[in-house]
Amino acid sequence: MNRYVLEQRAAVKTLFSSVREQVTAIAAVAILLRLAWCLTLPNSFFWGDEKEYSAIASQFLDRGFYSMDGIHPTAYRAPGQVLLLAVLYAFNGVSSLPVRICQSLLWGVAVWLAFRVAMEMGAARRAAVWTAAAVALYPAYIYAAGALFPMTLFTLALLAGTLGLMRAYNGAGVPAAALAGAGLGVSTLTIPYLLPAILLTPFWLGRTRWREALAVVSVALVIIAPWPLRNWVSMGAPVIGTQQWLNVWYGNNADATATSGSNLFLQDKSLSDRYIMTRARDEVAADRLLRDEALRYIREHPGRTAWLWCRKAVNFFRLWPAPLSCNAHTGWPSLLLGGLSFGPVLLLSLLGWWHGVLDRRRAAIILIYFATFTAVAAVTISKDRFRMPLDVYLMIFAAAAVERWMAAKRNDKR
Repeated sequence: MNRYVLEQRAAVKTLFSSVREQVTAIAAVAILLRLAWCLTLPNSFFWGDEKEYSAIASQFLDRGFYSMDGIHPTAYRAPGQVLLLAVLYAFNGVSSLPVRICQSLLWGVAVWLAFRVAMEMGAARRAAVWTAAAVALYPAYIYAAGALFPMTLFTLALLAGTLGLMRAYNGAGVPAAALAGAGLGVSTLTIPYLLPAILLTPFWLGRTRWREALAVVSVALVIIAPWPLRNWVSMGAPVIGTQQWLNVWYGNNADATATSGSNLFLQDKSLSDRYIMTRARDEVAADRLLRDEALRYIREHPGRTAWLWCRKAVNFFRLWPAPLSCNAHTGWPSLLLGGLSFGPVLLLSLLGWWHGVLDRRRAAIILIYFATFTAVAAVTISKDRFRMPLDVYLMIFAAAAVERWMAAKRNDKR
């Protein structure tokens, strides 16, 4: 082997070592920023949703019973975040601080995964490093580390699944597809919105990768299946959750707007009383009660429903995103910070897609993610926090667009 080849290999090895050090440093910064934020928060819960996740985790840990009250089985909350809390509670007791510390560390892993996904999508190394930096500094992601909501776990699991998908697409074979299936399966058990996207992945992979497609779907469904089977045995129906039709009702009634989300109450006292009384003994029956109400409204008001769905789809990408439900940290400063961070990312990513900075066929899986989530938001409730785990993929396109523009400027100067 001649000296030139050896020198080139040494240069490549040095470059990869340098990039590795950069991404590791960025991941460390990401963790420190989140720990600093979490240490400013009291060791308590801010939101009712957190209390529900925690209550189920405590019951599951203490009694092996997936329930909020220890008496009735529940499927109101998906199990992904609950199981994470249960594991942490087993070592530290019921406390929010260890969960926040764990989630801060998980974001360090997410930074690395975002870098790897960007590389597999064909982004230049510099653009991939910028993507990692964007994930580290993104205000919504820093905020998420302090909330006992599933955004952290879902973002991490979906990144792992996407990395497996990209590697399978790029020829890494069935092992990469198995990683994809595992990541997508855990993601769906954390936020069920993703399930339709899993069923569409074989069409994205194509006929020539049918083995990989089979592995992705099989592994994902093996991970997901115990949950609806448990619900079938315990609650009489193989449902993925017992608030799915509640969310459809939230988005399809006389008081629903594009931004109302779940900030609505059952105005009809008779319906409200029936729902509350039914849910106390049978969550599935209560959810079906609201299913009938929502479908009745849709049939009777098709024009308003169609227009409302369009407005909710647009609202899903609003430029002043709120990271969570209203609380002490979601005033106008957080909306302004959200707009100043998300707005440029969205604009640059759209420009990047338009100008083809990355291979569109390879990145089409990202379109499937967004199409699935947007469709669900349009039909149910349009909360931008459910979109935020996907913002990392917009960052990849945004970074690639900036990198190409800078490369073009350098060439012009030459």
